[in-house]
Amino acid sequence: MDEAGEARAALDRFTRIYGQTAPPVDVGELAESLCLLRVRLADDLSGVPGAPAGVTLSGMLLPGRMEVWVNGGETPARRRFSIAHEVGHFLLHAVADVEQAVYCRAGDVRPDPEDPARAREREANRFAAELLMPEALVADAVERLGAVPDTLARAFAVSELAMAFRLVNLGHLRALPTDLEATWQSWRG
Repeated sequence: MDEAGEARAALDRFTRIYGQTAPPVDVGELAESLCLLRVRLADDLSGVPGAPAGVTLSGMLLPGRMEVWVNGGETPARRRFSIAHEVGHFLLHAVADVEQAVYCRAGDVRPDPEDPARAREREANRFAAELLMPEALVADAVERLGAVPDTLARAFAVSELAMAFRLVNLGHLRALPTDLEATWQSWRG
């Protein structure tokens, strides 16, 4: 599956039809206008009808109801990534099974290349990364501003850690900066 290509196609349709520019991508507007998904916030997604009991969720896609739910208690950058991730599930996976809800726990958006059972999560992560931080725009920004995660994170309205991973994955950095590696390790917990 070409998740990055699907994200580029969605972003191209969005910018062409709705005249939006990036960065940062207005991912909530993209979800609502391009995909016809209603984006909703709740501080505790376990209270949303259809959510699994006893699980802390970052995001949830209910394709049968055309809804994306995100955890309102998380940072704006994190909520943006969760929305992009759920849009990825919608465009990449939900067409085949419209009634099947997709739940994303905080741990589900962490990269885990060793676990083949998490293929759909990795695909949605790659989709979200390309949608929010398109490779060509990141390359342009690196040329103008340097491969500085905090500077670029502000420009793209993503977390510094997400931008650092993107810079590593695109070859602009060899490894996560030490402080972000420590943050990543503590977050992985």
